Parts: sequence; C-alpha cells; structure tokens
Amino acid sequence: MIFAEGRFCDAIATLDPMPAELIARLQPGSLARRAYGLGIARMQLGELAQAWALFGEARHALDSAGNARGPLWGGSDPLVMTLVLSSHVRARQGLLDQAHCCAEEALQVSQDVGHTHTQAFAQMNFALSLLRKGEMAAAAEHGTRALQLSDRFGFMTVKAFVLMAIGCAQVAGGQLDDGTRLAREGNALLRLC
Repeated sequence: MIFAEGRFCDAIATLDPMPAELIARLQPGSLARRAYGLGIARMQLGELAQAWALFGEARHALDSAGNARGPLWGGSDPLVMTLVLSSHVRARQGLLDQAHCCAEEALQVSQDVGHTHTQAFAQMNFALSLLRKGEMAAAAEHGTRALQLSDRFGFMTVKAFVLMAIGCAQVAGGQLDDGTRLAREGNALLRLC
C-alpha cells in the first residue's frame, strides 16, 4: 500500500533500517524483494545512484537463487523486472548504452523463461531502449511484437506503454498524425488501467 500511495520515504523508513543480523538470515528471494523495493523508492525520489546499487543487490540475490527465483513480481519474472528498472535508471542517468545492455539482457532472459507476460514486458522495454537510441524502425518492430502479445493475452498496461512508444517512434519518423493518434490512444488506455 505504501508504494501504491507514492509514500516512498515511508517505504525506505520501513525497509532500510533492518538489522544486519536479520538481513543475513534472509533467503535470496527475500533479499532481492527488499533491495528491489528500496530501489524503486530511491528511483522514484530521483536517487539514481542508490537505486542502481540496490537493483544490483537484487540482481545478485536473484542470480544466487538461480531458477528458484520465487513468485512473479508485477506479473513478470523477478530478474527481468530488476533488469528493466536497471535499464530505466541508466537511461535517466544518460547512460544509454548501459541502459540498452540491461534491456537486451532482460529480453534474453524473458525468452529463456518463456513466460508470456514477461516476454511482452521485456519486448516493450527493449522497444523503449531502441527508441531512446534513435533506432525507430527497430523500436517499432519490437513494439509491434509486444503489442501482439499484449492484444493476444489482454495485457492492457503493457499495451498502453507500447502504443505510446510506437507512437513516439512514428512521430520521430515523420508520421505525425498516426504517431500522435497512437500515443494518445496509449495514454488514454493507461488511464483506464
């Protein structure tokens, strides 16, 4: 509830002061969830270096858990979620090549996992990464793949973001009317999610 209400300082106050002896007893999945939650809070507060470090901790814990990463986070594989948010942090820091590497790895992991929502989410993020790099045709291609999965399985939030990304790619490519229409359609859909 704390995250849903945007109370990120409260989330940090709840998760961060955990005693070291308690942290040492946590299982990898719990360590990862704690670091991931703190990373989200730090990212939302603009504390990007701390968020990057926390997502690194989450990834390390997930890597040590191997295939036993635990339940899905937000409908997707935990490692993919961590890599996607790592990509967003690096992009916000202006480190687009590192952001793209994280997005590319998330896409590969999603294909290895074979979970449909995870694949749609990773495709969408990869399209955004390509868009940031100015690779409009490739962004539209990956966006279209994510859109097909989203339509087929009813992933409305992913669909909303994909429509906005494809719209932006079209606007950047000179298709102003179509791109604006898609971006607005995605924005309207996101408001319903």
